[in-house]
Amino acid sequence: HKGYVSGSAITRFFRKSGLNVSLLAQVWDLSDVDNDGRLSSYEFCIAMHLINCVRQGAPLPESLPDTLNYAQHAAGNGGGDMATATAAEQEDGDDDSPQR
Repeated sequence: HKGYVSGSAITRFFRKSGLNVSLLAQVWDLSDVDNDGRLSSYEFCIAMHLINCVRQGAPLPESLPDTLNYAQHAAGNGGGDMATATAAEQEDGDDDSPQR
């Protein structure tokens, strides 16, 4: 399936983050928004964002914040653009990802 990555395919990559398997499983559960057992490009971005936040010392949220839930944005806010979903964090300077 083009445009998706399965858990088995991404496990080795996520483990390179240095996070323990339990935390990575939680990251997967949070980022697999549609619970289909694979990550779309948007869901992969969510996972990477969560991994980066935890690596910088932030606690992993118990549920996906609305600002990261692309499905909610797509349904109610005119599109599922991940850049829109994380714009507030970039403005606050909390996101260390490279600027485009």
